[in-house]
Amino acid sequence: MVNVIKRGMPYFLSVIFFLAGVIIGFLIWGNNSAPVNLTPQAQPEVDTRLFFTQNAYIRGKIIQVLSEELKITSTNNNLSETFGAAYGLVIISPANKVSKGDLSTIELNKEAVIGLEMLDGKYQVVSIQYTTPQSSPRPAPSLATKVQPSVSP
Repeated sequence: MVNVIKRGMPYFLSVIFFLAGVIIGFLIWGNNSAPVNLTPQAQPEVDTRLFFTQNAYIRGKIIQVLSEELKITSTNNNLSETFGAAYGLVIISPANKVSKGDLSTIELNKEAVIGLEMLDGKYQVVSIQYTTPQSSPRPAPSLATKVQPSVSP
């Protein structure tokens, strides 16, 4: 009988130590039954002194002017958004006439390259350059025309 107890003692002690570890771990870290939040958190803003502004360009049309706001539609995906007009907005017409800050010279529904700059945390329109309408390409010469063979004397 004593031999049986001596042989079973290591197994018995390992079970005791395992249970003691589980109990101590539970007491130290407590019951963490709160649900884990897996939604991505907003990234903190990066503080860098390498750049001071951010620029963006939209190829699109200005479809509406509301006091100091311009509603722009992108020609790439037909999405629309409203942006503020920056002080000193530069408008360049197809004839290269330059207007500065005069929103009355904005031509609606004409294709333009619209420059935006991040000012006070929001993109604002700083330039509008109207593009010239692209002309349709000339038709390729017909390959069906007959070539006159040259006759040598």
